[in-house]
Amino acid sequence: PDAIDNTFEAIQQQKNVQKELENVPVDADAHEIKNKNSMDGPHKCKFNKITLKQEADKIENNLFKKIAEKEHQAKLQLEETRVGLAEVRSSSVQLMASLEALESRVDRGLREVRSEVAKLEFTVGKTEASQSYNMERSKDHIIDDSLALKSQIHTHQQHIDQLVLKVAQMQTKSVEEHAYEAICKANFTSLDVRIAKLEGQKHRKTRQNSKFLGKNWPSLPIN
Repeated sequence: PDAIDNTFEAIQQQKNVQKELENVPVDADAHEIKNKNSMDGPHKCKFNKITLKQEADKIENNLFKKIAEKEHQAKLQLEETRVGLAEVRSSSVQLMASLEALESRVDRGLREVRSEVAKLEFTVGKTEASQSYNMERSKDHIIDDSLALKSQIHTHQQHIDQLVLKVAQMQTKSVEEHAYEAICKANFTSLDVRIAKLEGQKHRKTRQNSKFLGKNWPSLPIN
């Protein structure tokens, strides 16, 4: 934009110089000096005209050079802008393609993640249901086992009580048997003593009878 503005400015300056040249009289006789007391003559007017023409040509050449340079710079800038726009357009296209590919991958990844999440939720729900069912069954088994164990304990306790009672009865019976045995032994001892006394008395009586018979009866001859 700056180069274009400078070009327009140079063109405008060229037009202004051309207008000034058109206002300068070509013939020295037609040139009238407003101030009659002035020292300017026809030769000086021609000289000024030539000088002005040379300066105008020089300015025009410089302007053409500047215009050509500005046009060249403008073309270069325009080409750079066009190349930049093409690169931007190409980059935009590549970026859009990359974004579309990324969006496609993201969508595919999201679908896969949703599928995996659904599978995990189903697996977790199934596992929780199975665990709940197993816990209920385990709880029922524990209750049943506890009741059966309590029943067995009660049965064993009754059996133990019966055994304790039998042992107590056997111990009582054993004490009674020991007492009876002691009584029997005492009776046997008393009987033995009485038998011994009776045998002693019998023996003494036998001896006494033998002595008595020996005195009263004569001895028989031995053949």
